[in-house]
Amino acid sequence: MLPKKAYDEEEEESDEEDIEEKALGSDEDEVDEEGASYLEMLEGESDGSVDDDDDEIDEETTLEAFDTEMDKSDCDMDEYVTFYRVMTELESGDPNWYNQLIGHLTEPQQKELKEVVNTALKCMQQKGVLFFLPWFTADNCLVPDVCMLSEKQ
Repeated sequence: MLPKKAYDEEEEESDEEDIEEKALGSDEDEVDEEGASYLEMLEGESDGSVDDDDDEIDEETTLEAFDTEMDKSDCDMDEYVTFYRVMTELESGDPNWYNQLIGHLTEPQQKELKEVVNTALKCMQQKGVLFFLPWFTADNCLVPDVCMLSEKQ
């Protein structure tokens, strides 16, 4: 049998361990509750049911807020036609620079360029200016097949 002092110390240690275990048990419960509520909040956000407008601010960037002449509703300039005109004038005026610009395009980029050119030609046809532009000829057309079709109409 243990002396009374040793027995009391052992019992105190036992009591302290019991208290710590209870405290840990209650802390674990809080973590679980917090974790569950956190998971519910995340699920709510993914469903869109949590309405927190503070996270998403609909402010325009400086670039988005900047208006150009082409942004105006009464602007007659078409960016596709302008691009096409610049490219065809560049091709006839400075063929070396033009070849440097388009010579390194990948196949997908060449396809995109042809789509832009086709869009420009369609815009010019719709406006009826295709054949009245002094810079437009079949020789300086970036997409000869489309230009040949345009000339026949």
